[in-house]
Amino acid sequence: MQYLVCLILTFLALSAEDLPFVGDYVRSIVGFSSLLTEPFIAFVYLAVPYLFMVVVDLYSRSRRRKAKDEKEDLEGLRDFIESRTGENAPP
Repeated sequence: MQYLVCLILTFLALSAEDLPFVGDYVRSIVGFSSLLTEPFIAFVYLAVPYLFMVVVDLYSRSRRRKAKDEKEDLEGLRDFIESRTGENAPP
């Protein structure tokens, strides 16, 4: 699906070059394509979105794990209070 979206956006950008107000802007963007002839720069350019997705995924997993650990700590503290006082601790 992402490939199809990128393909459509590329086609629209290249066809927009003929429009009067957009043409200069598109030509300046297409001019940057000469940078992609260098293999290392092209690799970095293509890898950055995937690296960003991995970083976001790892960050969200660590936040989820931290929230789960805090919840378990609170439950353990509540159980400890209940065992010491013999009463139900407030929620």
